[in-house]
Amino acid sequence: MITRLLIGSIAHCIAILPEWCVAFLCQILGRFFFLFFRRRRRIILSNLAHTFPEKTETECKIMARISCVRMVELGVLAIVLPYFSEKRIRRSFSLDSSVEEFFREREQNDGPCIVLLPHFSQMEAMTVIPLLNGAAKGYEIGVIYRPFKNKGLEQWIHKTRERFGLKLLSRKNGFSQAKEILRRRGIVVILFDQNAGEAGILSTFLGRVASTTFLPDLLFRHFHCPVYMFMPQRLGFFRGKCFCERLDLAVAGQDHPGEKDTAKKNDYCVTHAMNTWLERKLLFDYDVCCDWLW
Repeated sequence: MITRLLIGSIAHCIAILPEWCVAFLCQILGRFFFLFFRRRRRIILSNLAHTFPEKTETECKIMARISCVRMVELGVLAIVLPYFSEKRIRRSFSLDSSVEEFFREREQNDGPCIVLLPHFSQMEAMTVIPLLNGAAKGYEIGVIYRPFKNKGLEQWIHKTRERFGLKLLSRKNGFSQAKEILRRRGIVVILFDQNAGEAGILSTFLGRVASTTFLPDLLFRHFHCPVYMFMPQRLGFFRGKCFCERLDLAVAGQDHPGEKDTAKKNDYCVTHAMNTWLERKLLFDYDVCCDWLW
């Protein structure tokens, strides 16, 4: 209760401040995080140096600082979003035509769908899509996420993300709920990163071994439904635009119906495809690279 009151008070204060003031605050906090959280700084710089060997140490540090600032921006946005009016949300976030097309296809096909969402600074924009697109309100949308240990913060995030009709599903026990949503021809959104620990599978990402969730593959094997990547592109401070792209999946054995199902069961095609998709975005777009949480 005390935590919720404290978060609410801070969020209200931030919401009424001029945006330039909040942006400046995020800059200060992000640089503080980069300077004093040494273990995290080493990880970020190591990842950047390995991914971009052609860049100097100074260039990697600049990218790392920007990434840390964007990480703070993500956290602040998640806390303050309940105090944004619908008018302010519409002014801050928009949908690309690809998202409009996504919902038109859902109306025509009327089947289950899996959506994958990387950890970019404006990923909270996903929660306001039902407000920005009326067609989204007609679908049951469940989002699998990693719950917070702090109970007060967890309750606040629920309030933020479920405001416009999304349903949060804890990754600890939300798998069965996700399957039920897909059976009802709904949409399941999965937040994914490359730090899943023992709960993930080992795969290559940016030339390194990483642990990635294989939950999308489990759901895909069961429902054989289309899989989409959603990308919330940052356009400015607390400004974003959502893009959507269908993932091209090459399922092992699909071209040879006579083969045993073993190949399909052992092939993590969604995991490989989503990692490849993200690699392409990070390697060829500097701003997207700085916006990802390294």
